[in-house]
Amino acid sequence: MEREGLARLARERKARAAAAAAVERAPGACGPAERIAAVVDEGSFFEISALATSQLPGLRADTPSDGVTAGFGRVGGREVAIIADDPVIIRRSDGSVGRNKRLRLLMHALHGRVPVLYIADGGGYQQAALDLSEGRLLGRYSDRSVVVPEMELTERQAPIVSVLLGPCAGQEAALVVASDVLISIPGASISAQPAADAGPAPADLVVEDEARALAAAKAILALLPEQRTAPLACVAPAAPAREFGTTTGAELTSRDILAGLLDAGSQVAWDPGAPSPLHLGLGRVKGVPVAYALGDDSAGLAEPELERLRRVAALANRLALPLLLVQHGAAYDDAAAGRGAFVRSLAETIATLHDGDAILLSLVTRRGHALGDFVLGGRELGTACVLAWPAADIGIDDIPAFTSAEAARVAGRGPWDAAGLAVVDDIIEPGETRDRIAALLALLVRSRDYPKAHTERSGRIPYR
Repeated sequence: MEREGLARLARERKARAAAAAAVERAPGACGPAERIAAVVDEGSFFEISALATSQLPGLRADTPSDGVTAGFGRVGGREVAIIADDPVIIRRSDGSVGRNKRLRLLMHALHGRVPVLYIADGGGYQQAALDLSEGRLLGRYSDRSVVVPEMELTERQAPIVSVLLGPCAGQEAALVVASDVLISIPGASISAQPAADAGPAPADLVVEDEARALAAAKAILALLPEQRTAPLACVAPAAPAREFGTTTGAELTSRDILAGLLDAGSQVAWDPGAPSPLHLGLGRVKGVPVAYALGDDSAGLAEPELERLRRVAALANRLALPLLLVQHGAAYDDAAAGRGAFVRSLAETIATLHDGDAILLSLVTRRGHALGDFVLGGRELGTACVLAWPAADIGIDDIPAFTSAEAARVAGRGPWDAAGLAVVDDIIEPGETRDRIAALLALLVRSRDYPKAHTERSGRIPYR
């Protein structure tokens, strides 16, 4: 019996490898194994349920892994749970076994506080109707509490990064839009039902092709810190940033500012695929991982920018990650400020910033506002520190919203009144900015493991 079992295992593995090799794909398209290999450290991937097939007898021979490859691997030495769809196999299967395998891995990852990478490419499949007499495996895992206790996605303390490479529908699409970071390529789409008209996903990053999408996912997973109970410290040697030199800062572009703040080669920018006055992403400051948001004066901030900022703030909150807010001339769009949808987006973004666990640092480089709850650094957000450059103009009037019209009235004020009222903590030279922020991070991230102090909307710590 033992020899027969060993022989059966050898045949199963051989048949699975042969089936995977026989799959016909479009030119340049990769299967899940190649996609996973492009992300994980070499030799680190451990697959679960590798021999799973369709629960329908007539489809078993044609559906290795039932269209889903799932397991654990390491990215930059850090453990990550990985789910990868196979659009060719999914179209041939009923999808039920693969769906339960996907769910089981996801639940284990959430309970273990392990980051999740979901490579979504469902191929627009239509799930077949099931004959209940053939559903033993589905029935075995339909009571999920037997496998692993229930847990809501909103309770997770580790991030979910999704890479959308094709059509995605149903529960899988719901997982994609619930992810903390969504990377997409042109042509990828999501819909509530497989048969419905699909539309583009609201992606954080839109990149040109599959290789760039997977490379971006790998860079993001390597940047994110360990679970929030671990100390936040230097995770990589600091690479020299671009020097600001003796500039006043007025002539610098947004790209120049970020290049002078972040370690060289560490930046992963959230690119929505269209020009935007709000620049978001992840990077390192002297080896310490941070999220950043930089707003310039190329246009006013409207609902799309607020929603993008809210998502980055939510990711920073989930990991207790420092969030660096840079005001390089940004203000709210005058026309948008009168819309109800803008007010709703603004309230949601302010609440995410104020009530979260991220350490907020604000830097005014050209023009901004330091009072109120302006989303890029108002004191009522609970910012830990506000820094300014000598040539920056800073508003300190008590206004409902810092719109472009209000920003025009700030010109020529400088930062000195704000510093005199202790609204700005310090005025610094551009050339010392990176060192000063690194010193602040070294001091403030020590509190990452402790509960956030209860503050009122004004930012005060009440004596009660």
